[in-house]
Amino acid sequence: MKRDNYLNQRGSALILVLFLAAGVSAGAFYLMRLSRNVESQIKVISKKEKYLRLNELLREQFEDPQICTAILSGKSLVGATGLTGVSLLPITTNLLGATETLTDGWRSPVGNNLKDIRLKLEATPLRTGLKRDLPSSPDIDAVNGEIYISTHEGTPSLRVAKHIPLRVPVMVYLDSTSNSLYACFSSTGGPAMCTLSGGIFNSYGTGSKPDCEPYSKCHLDGQGIVSDATLCTSPFTAIRTGPGSYFCQWCNQNL
Repeated sequence: MKRDNYLNQRGSALILVLFLAAGVSAGAFYLMRLSRNVESQIKVISKKEKYLRLNELLREQFEDPQICTAILSGKSLVGATGLTGVSLLPITTNLLGATETLTDGWRSPVGNNLKDIRLKLEATPLRTGLKRDLPSSPDIDAVNGEIYISTHEGTPSLRVAKHIPLRVPVMVYLDSTSNSLYACFSSTGGPAMCTLSGGIFNSYGTGSKPDCEPYSKCHLDGQGIVSDATLCTSPFTAIRTGPGSYFCQWCNQNL
């Protein structure tokens, strides 16, 4: 009888050990799966952040007067006031620490698949016939518009809606002679306020940084006093300062 009880107790203990072992094994398997799921979710979240960050980098570049002007200056704006505007592609710019040429179908390292970048301008300019504080300045029209950045996720894992455009409100300086883009920047920042208050913003910079012009209404050509009026070449004109002495000056008549 004692032996039977011993064997029964031993069998029960063995079953308990096996049951506990199965439970531990199942728990470990669950934790491993949970860990893998968490790790996968972290990767997806990280990738999505990088995906959205790249779009924001493009927004920031189009809002910055120096960067926007540097990458878009000279682009033809024929048809920009039409229903669909004009495509700005291709453009070359620095993204994520590397220089990239963006074209239709360009794919970023984090999965952004670029569809298009378009600019649509309002039909009525804010100001027309502006000239920079520079003798060679073209006639400039200031116009409000929007840049549409259309991308989608190249390997669908982030559930990012396809081709929903990111809209960037901008102000554009249009070279009215060539109908091309002269400068661009955010329509709500300092450069736009400069324009709306009667000035003109120099995105290229006078000296070491951009500024709101007129910086100086009149310019001398750098020769100093000359003895012959014919030494003043267009667009500079001779201003008599005394007997047989002149300086060469150009003044912005639009300011």
